[in-house]
Amino acid sequence: MAVTTVERDQYCADGGIRVGRSAVLILLPILSAMVAGFLLHLLFQHGWYLVVLAACAAGGIVAGGIYVAVRWTHCRKPWLAFGIGAAGAVLCYLAFFYFGMRAAFGPAAGIETLPTYIQFRMATDVQEDVGRNQAAQRKPSPVMNWLLFGTELLMMVLMASEAARKAAGRVYDTDFDCWTKSETVRLVPGAYDSLEQALQNEALDEFLEVYRPAGTANQNAMCQVTLEYTIHPDVSPLERPVYLSAVEAPLRTAFRSLFARSSLLLQKELTAQEAIRFQRLFSGFARAVAARHSELAEINTQQMPLAGVQKTGPAQNRQVTQTADIEPIPEQERMYLYSGKHLLMENLCGGLPILLLAAAAGFGWLAAQVWDPASPLPGIAAVAAAILMAVPGLYLPLMCPHTAETAYARSVVRRSVAHRPERIVDPDEPDAFPVALTVREKWQKTVLETATDGGLAVLDHSARVLKMECDVERFIIPLDSIVSCAVEPFSMPIDPNTEFWYVRLIVQTRTASRELLICPTMISWIRNTNTTRRQRAEQFAARLTGS
Repeated sequence: MAVTTVERDQYCADGGIRVGRSAVLILLPILSAMVAGFLLHLLFQHGWYLVVLAACAAGGIVAGGIYVAVRWTHCRKPWLAFGIGAAGAVLCYLAFFYFGMRAAFGPAAGIETLPTYIQFRMATDVQEDVGRNQAAQRKPSPVMNWLLFGTELLMMVLMASEAARKAAGRVYDTDFDCWTKSETVRLVPGAYDSLEQALQNEALDEFLEVYRPAGTANQNAMCQVTLEYTIHPDVSPLERPVYLSAVEAPLRTAFRSLFARSSLLLQKELTAQEAIRFQRLFSGFARAVAARHSELAEINTQQMPLAGVQKTGPAQNRQVTQTADIEPIPEQERMYLYSGKHLLMENLCGGLPILLLAAAAGFGWLAAQVWDPASPLPGIAAVAAAILMAVPGLYLPLMCPHTAETAYARSVVRRSVAHRPERIVDPDEPDAFPVALTVREKWQKTVLETATDGGLAVLDHSARVLKMECDVERFIIPLDSIVSCAVEPFSMPIDPNTEFWYVRLIVQTRTASRELLICPTMISWIRNTNTTRRQRAEQFAARLTGS
């Protein structure tokens, strides 16, 4: 019998919270709001306050703090979280004016003076256009100031409150006291109606034969499909409820879901058989199922390509006579290359051009201050230092933007691998080269790091084996265990024109086949283009297949 979207069971938050942590739900949003408000004050004080944009950035900080608080306190009260988010945004914006009032009038200015100060600011603030000559004094416009006040406050409230509501509304498994894992894919526009009909008419197989995950361009025009399922060592994902959400226009549906949630395909429960079929779309879910149900491993669709994505390579389907050996690295030997500490260091390395340009600006200012025609040497020295800082500060982001991060990651890998007693790759071996591994779902959203594992690799042609000593796993891959070898590009949502080319291997292990997306990395101080990245991947694929 057909089951419509409205008739399906829908997840409903149970309203629980970890009482022992509940204070954090208030304190952390307050802290993030005060920090964001103080940063807004600093930007305003130094003339770097960009209207609307600065408020959006502050709203993001508040939203991040509330999101962390909701997740850590296990708060399943969406409307309480929504209210705290709105209050945090208001507090942030008021804190911005409060810090400005204290800076202008000193500690004697009390909180009761704040409304008067805000009215004063609205009556006297003048908006300046960046990059224009400000010689002519502009008159303040109270009407425009109040309009901007309301716009900025509204945007901050919407950002923080909606982030908090969505975080609290995520599926929670009360039996195991854990949040479920959420996995999202994007399908081509128009898939929403077909998915609804497929669920209603029990025609999922036909739907999944037609629709595959789409690329990363025009994300807001895509149909976003999300699966939420339990990941716990004591239970199979299929033994717990699995919920499906699908939205055709994410931005519009985000507001519509506040009022018409029950009629949308949001967090609707699937049957076990339906969930099994969705392994074709969700590779993470497929791996979780295969780990508990070996008989379902063959449905794992990590081998299925992205629709419309160009693929190339010397070998596609090969006869295998051996199996690959993949084992985890012991915890005590791991470097945690993509942990918070190393990601922070990588991003600091990536931010080196900003520091260099800031230093160049500082030396330029110093040159202007000390310049004296009678004694030009100090000024000339300051100008030379500014040039020395500005050249690499401009060259690095324009010509080799990722080289500094790659160099840092490679140094961490080499140090870690060198101290492993049972390593299969020697970092001092001349033929060893760095590699990065990723998973397909990493390319469907903007993240700090797309790689999920990294290390050193060596290709032994005489033994016909590829060995990789990585952070998370150790790989011994005989070339005769490779089912398929192709080269495939990916792009980031924020930069769809830049292609990152990976060698896509399907290798046969003792239990099942597995997809590996491998990128041979290189420290290059010259410009890397889409063509050079593709050529590097194709050369690596050719070495693996002997063509």
